[in-house]
Amino acid sequence: MKKTSKNILLIVLVGVFVFLLAFYIIREIIASRDIYVEPSLRDEEYNMVPKVYDINEYSKVEISDQQMTQIYLNLYINDTKNDLEKSYNSLNEEYREAKFSSFDEYTSYVNSNRFSNNLSRYYVNYKYGDKVYYAYDSNNNLYIFKTNGVMQYEVYLDDYTVEI
Repeated sequence: MKKTSKNILLIVLVGVFVFLLAFYIIREIIASRDIYVEPSLRDEEYNMVPKVYDINEYSKVEISDQQMTQIYLNLYINDTKNDLEKSYNSLNEEYREAKFSSFDEYTSYVNSNRFSNNLSRYYVNYKYGDKVYYAYDSNNNLYIFKTNGVMQYEVYLDDYTVEI
């Protein structure tokens, strides 16, 4: 009785080993393949010329909330690096006056913080008809973009200085 149970255990272990070995070999074969696919003659049948739009003709593009949050974050971070006055002016006026007493104070705030345009998490909320994007960068800094139209936004750097 003991001998048959040992034989069954050995057969099962060998079977598992063979299965894992086969899985590993197949995975390596797939990983080593080139992704490039040679174009066929049939591809020449398709018109690959980009469409030229007429005046006032447009193509609809869907942009997700995550993409829009990333766009706003990139614009603000780019302004803090390249045009500090523009980033200062993009702050909500009430927030700007409550948080920073002067442009110099804002400059020292920006220089003392590590801003990043790597979006780690975000969420979207609606307040009084405005769409509000809350963005956290990889350094856990909060950026709030209150919009009242496409690319019409105000920036807040916290949610407690003034009511958003």
